[in-house]
Amino acid sequence: MSFRNLLHRFSPLWKSSGALVLMYHKIGSPKTDPWKLAVSERNFDAQMKWLARNCKVISTAEMVENLKTGKVKSRTIALTFDDGYQDNYLLAKPILEKYNLPATFFISDKCLEERTGFWWDELEEIALHSKTLPASFRSSDTFMELGEEATIINGYWRSNQQYYAMDPVNKRSELYLKLWEEFSPLEYKDQESRLSQIKSWAKVTETSVEKCMTREQLKEMGQNDLFTIGAHTHSHPALSSHHYEYQYKEILQNLNYIEASIGRRPKFLAYPSGKYNEDTLNVVKELELDAAFTTIPTLINKRTSAFEMGRFQVMNWEKSEFSKSIKKWETQ
Repeated sequence: MSFRNLLHRFSPLWKSSGALVLMYHKIGSPKTDPWKLAVSERNFDAQMKWLARNCKVISTAEMVENLKTGKVKSRTIALTFDDGYQDNYLLAKPILEKYNLPATFFISDKCLEERTGFWWDELEEIALHSKTLPASFRSSDTFMELGEEATIINGYWRSNQQYYAMDPVNKRSELYLKLWEEFSPLEYKDQESRLSQIKSWAKVTETSVEKCMTREQLKEMGQNDLFTIGAHTHSHPALSSHHYEYQYKEILQNLNYIEASIGRRPKFLAYPSGKYNEDTLNVVKELELDAAFTTIPTLINKRTSAFEMGRFQVMNWEKSEFSKSIKKWETQ
């Protein structure tokens, strides 16, 4: 090995200005992924392999402790997963164990307990995957003619699999976004009622979306010293759209469920969809949580609030693009 290569091997990979928290949701290759939440099993394995070889991956507990003691360590990384999809147990867990990487899983319990899918996944399947839909859609706020898109021809979605939800590319994706925006601020009972109406309109009796992990799988995850189980509310509401008492109930119910499932009360929370406000911060403090995580892509440093810890969403990148992103984030 040349002197130049030897020097490069043992020199810092990047000049860092803080610690970094990565955010994942799904591991797999869904038919469509409008929110860019999925990382394929192959790419996730490559990402974890790169992290294990090139970075110092620590638990969220260690990162929070470092923050509270004023000893945030640059070039340290924590891994987090939101929602509690079953693929976290089936696919992410064995890969994390293979590379001995700690991770925190933020769990919403309603879909887990009821063995149902999340409303946004069901809307995606109905709006984007249904072979045939009625020619028009009407609600109190929306009227849309689907035209020739009412029926999906073979290969229709093949060229649109990578579109982003906020940038619709056709009538179907426009419909999905309008429904998502309508559902997001609602309480779950209203979401369920509205979803039932959408299914009736689409003539869909049930969907085949991915479920959350089972309670037994959650318990197994909670007994693994490599993993931390965090709170993510009972029904995954946009917390900032609701009053203090509703937020308190949502978080408390979630804490109680997880404690009853794994025998330990979570000390960390991730705000669903990154939505929170001053009431949320007060609830988190009243419930004596140690830290809470946002979806805001910011580094962790000595000035970071323990209840507004930023995270960076990882995309479905191969190793080279992933490593470039890590280095870019660490130097911003």
